[in-house]
Amino acid sequence: MQNITPEMWKLLFVGFIIGVLFTYIFVRFVAGSAKQQAQKDNELKKLQKELEVQRHHLEKHFSENAELMHTLAQDYQKLYEHFIKNQETLLPKVKENVFMPEVKNKEAVSDDNNDIKEITKKSPPKDYSEEPSGLLKN
Repeated sequence: MQNITPEMWKLLFVGFIIGVLFTYIFVRFVAGSAKQQAQKDNELKKLQKELEVQRHHLEKHFSENAELMHTLAQDYQKLYEHFIKNQETLLPKVKENVFMPEVKNKEAVSDDNNDIKEITKKSPPKDYSEEPSGLLKN
């Protein structure tokens, strides 16, 4: 083998120091991004859990709203049926429906639940004029 001169030792030592510095900087850079990645992963998991909890609360809210609206609709239907049934008793001289005056021909049909269904003959809305307005004339 050849003899290593002091200048070669100096170059090897400087190269070793430069290699150690580059390695240190690279490890710092990679380790820092790994820590940031771990933090971001933890934050993502936390936000996903919060989103799932919020989604659960939202689903519960809307299911309760749907249930309440269904109950409200049933109560209004019962109230209307009560009014219709008692109209004949309390107002025997009135032949037409007081609660829906636009209904002219009414047939009451009862099913198994004693619900009253209205079969109506619809008339056109009263906001239309029977005569042409003249807006589309040339």
